[in-house]
Amino acid sequence: MAKPKQFLPIFILFCLSLILTSMKCSDKDLIDAKKKAFCQKWVHSYEEDEDENLVFRNSDYDLPPSRGRVSFEFFEDGKMNFTGISPTDAHQATGGIWEKIGKNIIEVSIDDNKQVMKLEIISLENNKMVIKYVN
Repeated sequence: MAKPKQFLPIFILFCLSLILTSMKCSDKDLIDAKKKAFCQKWVHSYEEDEDENLVFRNSDYDLPPSRGRVSFEFFEDGKMNFTGISPTDAHQATGGIWEKIGKNIIEVSIDDNKQVMKLEIISLENNKMVIKYVN
């Protein structure tokens, strides 16, 4: 029968490999790893914002009534739609493009006013995306 001390080095190696594997998985780019979840329509759920982190929910999510909400709709081919609030408080939809420019960072170019924004994807699930604006 094997002694417990003989299994200790194997157990330690096993634990280290689990830790290293989980670290490597968390280093994945969220956009690449979850492209299907990313490429959909996202509506700003400002009630859930925390500091500079902005929360967006997918368009199927039941949000409370609001006078207006900003939304992004991303497509796999790099195109996008942006819906903002116009000066007359109506929704204003505009096309644009998005491009991944770094790990979890996209650059969004909106057609109508040539506005360019850099967004960092903090977390991404099927029904919730948390972003923050990057300089």
